[in-house]
Amino acid sequence: MTPKKHASLQRIPKAGCYALQGLRALYVREAAFRQEVWLMALSTPWVWVLHVPRWLACAVTATAFLVLIAEALNSALEALVDYLAPDHHVEAGYVKDAGSAAVLLTLVIWAGSWCMAGWLSTQGI
Repeated sequence: MTPKKHASLQRIPKAGCYALQGLRALYVREAAFRQEVWLMALSTPWVWVLHVPRWLACAVTATAFLVLIAEALNSALEALVDYLAPDHHVEAGYVKDAGSAAVLLTLVIWAGSWCMAGWLSTQGI
């Protein structure tokens, strides 16, 4: 039996380091993640200078993070599937396709929020 680990504040910096390692690995290994990071980093600040309600600027920013979160989860799923099922398997393909669909849906939400921000900025609201 393994000894029980006590929850303490010491685990927070370690967790932060693991998260940063994960982000670095994603950026180095995944071209799609790199592309989306740059797309979000270059486009998101512009919503804050448009004449749109602040709640909408927050929504556009949040959807940008959702895209990156979905891409990170999709990449993790794909790596796990490749590790567990190196040969082609129908279910493995389904898991990969479902992860890609999640990324696509978040990109649609992000694009829709940008369309709303663009439209509202022309309405003088």
